[in-house]
Formats: sequence, structure tokens, C-alpha cells
Amino acid sequence: MSSSNISSKNKILILVADRDNDIGEKANVITPLIGKKDCLEGANQLILSDPEEADANTIFAAVSEYDKLIKEGHNCEISVISGDKEEGFKADKKLAKEFDNIQKSYNPKEVFFISDGVNEREIKPIIESRVPIVSIKRVVVKHSRSLEVSYAIFGRYLKSVIFEKKYSRYALGVPGILILLYGFLTYFDLAREGLLITTLIIGITAIIRGFDLDKMLSQISNPSKNLTLRGYLRLFSTLTSILIIVVGIIQGYTKLTNTYEYELLASNPNAVLNYGSILFGVFINNSMNLIWLGIGLSFLATILYNRVERDITTGRAVIGIITLLLFYIPIREFALLLTGKGNPITLIAYILIGLAASSVVLPIIYKYVRSKRKRRRIKQK
Repeated sequence: MSSSNISSKNKILILVADRDNDIGEKANVITPLIGKKDCLEGANQLILSDPEEADANTIFAAVSEYDKLIKEGHNCEISVISGDKEEGFKADKKLAKEFDNIQKSYNPKEVFFISDGVNEREIKPIIESRVPIVSIKRVVVKHSRSLEVSYAIFGRYLKSVIFEKKYSRYALGVPGILILLYGFLTYFDLAREGLLITTLIIGITAIIRGFDLDKMLSQISNPSKNLTLRGYLRLFSTLTSILIIVVGIIQGYTKLTNTYEYELLASNPNAVLNYGSILFGVFINNSMNLIWLGIGLSFLATILYNRVERDITTGRAVIGIITLLLFYIPIREFALLLTGKGNPITLIAYILIGLAASSVVLPIIYKYVRSKRKRRRIKQK
């Protein structure tokens, strides 16, 4: 509805109804307020007591509409009534009583209701049962400070999570490791195992932190020290590596038991020399990916938390990762050879290549780590 529906002949009451009595509770203003001067004073007291109060803006909007109607030549008055902080029946009864008092003193024929839209449905029947409402204006505050503050706080937390190391390690680093792990396993057609490992890691980590098992273990092993960030990372990486290796062993054993050779060996244990090497090859071939991944993750975690703590003792972990990479293919070929699918010449070639690469790469890493330790000792002196 708009002010164009309002008649210039009838007495018009521009009404604001504060059902939960914020104006009384926050500003100690007694209602009903009648007249522009009293309404402005009440609105000023309310907004000074609470600058974010929507009812104060509603009163100011009512005063603005009052001025417009007066300029247009309407016979009008402005008033503010209030209910009770408990709302409900008590508030509605007080609103009705105050409106009846206004009726006796001013006797309006029409009401122009200014509302903040919150309790409009409850207030309208009280007014309409006495005087017809010819227009309603809903006042919506364009700018919400609380919303702005909420966005600002959210932005700061998001920035901290992304850019501050102490938060990003857990908020981004740990989920990143899990996603990378799952993607890596999926690439090798191990999506089911990847989902199982990821679920187990999350579940076990939640149990450990939820019941403070990490602190209990720390106190048992060293009662004088609490678990540090490095300790948490080491614990997480160790558990993850163990889980991956265990799942790899289970997978290798499961594949082994599904072979024809296993059935023959189960029926005739004396045939272990005939079928033992084949079964061992099947086990290595089907468990190696996860076992290698678990060991490699442990080495990688060592490098990461040594970098976090600015510790240069990462040489062994780097050598471990390189060794795993260099000997992955030879061991895989050895497993195929045990199952009768490999080639001895290819195996020897891979071993020689691995040894040659190790003889070149490992001394370089050793020399680099040693020189870095030497420079650090010089700086400390």
C-alpha cells in the first residue's frame, strides 16, 4: 500500500507499534508517544542506547511520512505504542490499551501503519478491529552492521586458515594429504582401498583427539612433556603410514588366497617348495604399491615437519624416498619373475640401473647435507 490511498479529509494516525517494548526496555521511554516532538525524542533516546535498533529507524521513517502528509495538506498525527518484552498475550493487551487511549484523545478515522515487518501479522488485527488500516509501509534497513562484521570476521578466519602456518597445516595440509593419497590410489585402480584408508585415518585421528589419547601416550612415555606440533605431525604420519602398510598387507594376502596355487598348497602343505615362490610373488605384486606408499609417506612427513621446525636433518628421509623410487621397478620385476611372468635379464638391467643411479645421487645428497650442517655450525659460533 502507498500514501496515495490516504484520504485528506479524514483524521489519519501514523502509527508505530513496538511489540517487544524495546523503546521502554532500552531507553526507558514511557508510551504512548503522541506528536512529532515526543516521537523524535523517543527515537533519539532509543538509537543512543542501541545504535543498531531497528525500531528507532522505523520511528524516524514514520516522522518522515508525517512531514510528507502534512505538506500535502492531510489532517494527521503521529504516535508510538509499545507492548511487553515477553511479547505474546501480555504485549498485545498493552498495545490494545495504548491504542484505545490514543483513540479517545485523537479519534483517528484511518491508520497509516509503519512497520519493521517483524511482528506485523500479530499487530494488524489489534488495529484493524478498531480503525481501518489504509496503508502500510515496511521499513527495511539497507545496511546491516552485524552482517558486515560477520563477513569481516569470516574473511579474517578464512585468511588465517589459508596463509597462517599454524592453521593452514591442519585446515589445508592434512586434508590435502588425504586427497592426494586418495587420488594416487585411484590412479592405480585402488579407489576402494583409498576410500578405506582415508576413512580409517579420519576416524582414528578423530578418536585420538576426541579422547586425548595423544596426550595420554605422551604422558606415559614422557610425563614431563606435552605433545608439540612436531609430535602431532609425527603421530599422524606414523598412524597413516602404518594403516596404509597394514591395508597393503591385507590386500596382498587376500589376492594370494584367491589363487589356484594357494588352493593346491592348502590341500597339500608339502608342496610349499613348488608353490611358495609363486604365492610370494603374488603377495609382493599386490601389496607393494600400498607398502611403498606407506613407507614413502613416512619419509615425506619427516621431511615436512623437519622443514616446519627448520631442522636440516632430512638427509636420511630424502635418501629413503630416492631408494624407494629407484628400487620400485626392480622389486616389481622380481615379483613378476617369481610368478613366472618376469624376465631375468630385465630384472638384472633394472638392478644395475638402480645401483648406478644410487651411486651418483646418494653421494650428492650426503655432500649437500654435510655442507649445510657445516654452515649451520659456523653461524652458531
